[in-house]
Amino acid sequence: MTLERWAPWWGLLVVPSTFLANLSVAYAVVPFACMTQRHGLLHVAPAVGLAITLVGLALSLWSLARLRDAEGQPVRVARRFLAGMSLALVMLFLLATLTQWYAIFKLSPCVQ
Repeated sequence: MTLERWAPWWGLLVVPSTFLANLSVAYAVVPFACMTQRHGLLHVAPAVGLAITLVGLALSLWSLARLRDAEGQPVRVARRFLAGMSLALVMLFLLATLTQWYAIFKLSPCVQ
């Protein structure tokens, strides 16, 4: 019951916060990666962000599947709405995380 209640919030709060932290870490690590020529450090933050986003995706899908037959019960309908919004937001940030990681693969961080 507790996981069903809190699972949508992972996608609504944790995943967007992780993306913003990922973006901040990526900007902070670039000077060090250029100075030491260790570009592998740039891939750590997106990998962690992708893992957290995939956990959010799994939790959102699980929560939505559990609340599939929520007609007529206002509390369960509201939770189903949150689970649907969580899934939509997780998918958006999954695309954003993959796009950011693709840019890290394709662009050199040391452009002057």
